[in-house]
Amino acid sequence: MLGVCLFALHQLSNPNRQDVGGPPEWLAARDVVLSGDISGWYSASAGDRASVLLLHGVRSDRRSMLGRAKFLRESGFSVLLIDLPAHGESAGRSITFGLEESVAVTTAVDFLKSKTPEIPTFIIGSSLGGAAALLANPSPDVQAIVLEAVYDDIDNAFENRVRIRVGDTGAAFARRVVPLIGAVLGIDREMLRPVDAAASTDTPVLVMAGTLDQRTTVDDTQRLFAAFKGPKQLWLVEGAKHQNLFRYNESEYRRIVGAFLEGAVTDLQ
Repeated sequence: MLGVCLFALHQLSNPNRQDVGGPPEWLAARDVVLSGDISGWYSASAGDRASVLLLHGVRSDRRSMLGRAKFLRESGFSVLLIDLPAHGESAGRSITFGLEESVAVTTAVDFLKSKTPEIPTFIIGSSLGGAAALLANPSPDVQAIVLEAVYDDIDNAFENRVRIRVGDTGAAFARRVVPLIGAVLGIDREMLRPVDAAASTDTPVLVMAGTLDQRTTVDDTQRLFAAFKGPKQLWLVEGAKHQNLFRYNESEYRRIVGAFLEGAVTDLQ
């Protein structure tokens, strides 16, 4: 059981760096390298409606957010897609479940603010990306946040992943191993609680997750959602697992996320 737990921790935290190539022509984007050696693509829209930072999930990279970027560009939004630290072409020694990644979020938001200070800035964060957005300290200066399959605290997230491999017995043992996360990664595990950050976030938020997600369960999602004190919406995506929710149901994603962002723009006018 100890071996399984340590293997799971290694798999989750090991860097996933790789070349991502150039942006697709339709994105009309340019390569950017932000402070901290964070690589990304920036595409400015003539619509001047809002800027959206797109944050991918764990062991992925900015390319997984291209579908969302296309949808947003069609809606008149500027977009910035980045590789989080230790992913894609960005530097990083290990994946830290949103803690060190949160610094990249702050840097990326500052970049968007410098480019388009007169329009609102939004975030769409999937899994790790959403956790990083919540864990940023201070909270990023954004006007709306979309969170997809974001864990509530690291204990539950780790236990869920071990349970998938070895069942409930292994999940119970995983609780004893969780303290190793801080020791192995050299970080404070107690800081890996997006649910605590949510309680101090009054930014309008849309929280979503799949009803069949075993990594970020419906219970985890509802705990996170309940913690938010400001304007909030919840979308439980019927039949979805821990996967790309845009690809799973693009038409509904466009409708629900589009309406949320449009409402955020209108409220700010």
